[in-house]
Parts: sequence; C-alpha cells; structure tokens
Amino acid sequence: MIHWQDSEGGSFNISTGEAVDSFTISDLTACMTYAVFVQAHTGGGWGSESDTDEAVITNYVTESSFKCQSQEARKVELTWRMASPDCPVSRYSLVWETDVLWLHQNSSNATTISGSDTSVTFTNVEPFTLFAAHLTPKGVHDEIEEYCSIITPQEEPSKPTGLEVVNTTITTATVSWSLPEHLNGVLDQWHLTWSWKNDSGNETCLVASELQYTIEDLVPDTTYLVTIKVR
Repeated sequence: MIHWQDSEGGSFNISTGEAVDSFTISDLTACMTYAVFVQAHTGGGWGSESDTDEAVITNYVTESSFKCQSQEARKVELTWRMASPDCPVSRYSLVWETDVLWLHQNSSNATTISGSDTSVTFTNVEPFTLFAAHLTPKGVHDEIEEYCSIITPQEEPSKPTGLEVVNTTITTATVSWSLPEHLNGVLDQWHLTWSWKNDSGNETCLVASELQYTIEDLVPDTTYLVTIKVR
C-alpha cells in the first residue's frame, strides 16, 4: 500500500495489488510537498509503515502552453503558462535560434528573464525566418526545457538589381538582372515587360532560376523600355 499526504492536509493511498518495488504517483499538484510512506502485505496482514520521505512537486510550464506566434510582420511573441501561481520561479533561461531561410543565415542567442514574466516579444525579425526557442524555468528542482518554433510570414521583395542589356542584334535584345537585395521569401517568378512609344507593351513570366532573357521580334532602330519585377 502506498500512502501520501499533501502539505494542505489531504491524504491518499493506493494498493498496487501485486509485489512491486517501485510505483509512480501521477496527477500531483505543483507547488505542493507530499509525505510518502508504504506498507507491505502478506498472508498474515499489513505490516508496519515505512519511514516517511518527501516529494516536492516544483512548478513547471504546463504542457503545450509554450507557444511561438507571429501574427504581425517581423514580430515573434513567445507566451507560456505556469502550472501554479503560488510558487513563481526565480527566473527563466531563454535560448533562441534564427535561420533566415531566404539568406541561409543562422544565429543563436541566450538571455535570462524574470520569473514573473509569462511572455516575451521579439521585433525586427526578418521575414521568412525559422525562429526556434527553448525556455527553462530556473530555481526549481526539475529544470525541464520547453520548446516551440515558427516560420515568420513572407513579405514582398525589394526591387531586382543590375538590370542591363548584355547583347543586341537588329531584332533582338538580351537582358540580364540579379536578385533583389532583400528577397524576403521564396522566389516564385520574374515578370519582364518591354515596350516602345507606338507599342502597347509586351510581357512574359519567367521561372525563378532564370536571370537572363532574349527578347525577339523587335523593330530595328527602336528604343525599348524594359522592366523586371520579382514575385
């Protein structure tokens, strides 16, 4: 028979129904101290109670409450909830890693925050970034790390760079360009247009891997306006 009593006077017990030398008591309350003792049973009845030992159930971040959220552009908010408000932790250790997916640029940082906090906000986070955080309550017996992650939303890219004509013939012009300085997401396609004063304009969409295109069937001795946009 396993007996336990909480620090508020509650008393509980359970019979294992078989000979065991260990048992896990579940669903205990955070911020509570339990006095635990056992008794053995034989065909002759119950024996004497064992010596008493104490189990201190420390506070902890409740399951699935630690969340990474990005509801605004370039902002990540971390929120969590402790199992009990009665014994706040002294502090938290927070470690976070970022991977700017369109830049393939990684970084890692760490800080300590107040034990009274249940949220923290990061600003100026690059678009399309994998943000992963590890939160560990400190000053408790069992320092259990919680984890969450999120990918921040994509944004419109800045304008492409380096657009230039690299070759011309009587009726063709080959143009090339480079990636925008800030891609801010997954490059989807290019939109190329060309026109002249008596022409309503022409356009084509190009796959993301193309950085050069030859425009054909142009009018000789004519100046064309060429533009490139990225999606």
